[in-house]
Amino acid sequence: MSFSDEFDRDLRQYCDQTKKDCIKIAKQVQAHMLAEIPSRTPVGQYTPGDRKNEKEHLRDSWIKGTIKLKDGRGMLYGVRSASKPSLVHLVNFPHRIAVIEAVGSGSSRLLYRADKGMTKGDPFVDEVQDEGVKMLDELLERYFNG
Repeated sequence: MSFSDEFDRDLRQYCDQTKKDCIKIAKQVQAHMLAEIPSRTPVGQYTPGDRKNEKEHLRDSWIKGTIKLKDGRGMLYGVRSASKPSLVHLVNFPHRIAVIEAVGSGSSRLLYRADKGMTKGDPFVDEVQDEGVKMLDELLERYFNG
């Protein structure tokens, strides 16, 4: 085997090992985010003793979420709500509240939109994600630079 063949083999092995190690680090950050986000998630109201609704809380719906990039060159490791993804968006970001109201009765009912102001929004997902990115940067910095 020539020197260039050995060098090529060793470089390929190094790249493969580095990729495996970086995926392991990303999954470590993902696990940290999954452990962190429930305690930061706002909890809605439910009737005490109503086991069905109690199990459907947003706080209890977090799972690991992995997305394959369209270009096929990698994965995103994060967390997502298994049962309430739309609610996560509505809670995380402020939104204008508009209500369609009906006035009158029978065929003379008039529908109109009533502007009820803005929701405040609670950027709990963004905060956990930003902390995850910071943690990933620190762990990769340590991995590559000792």
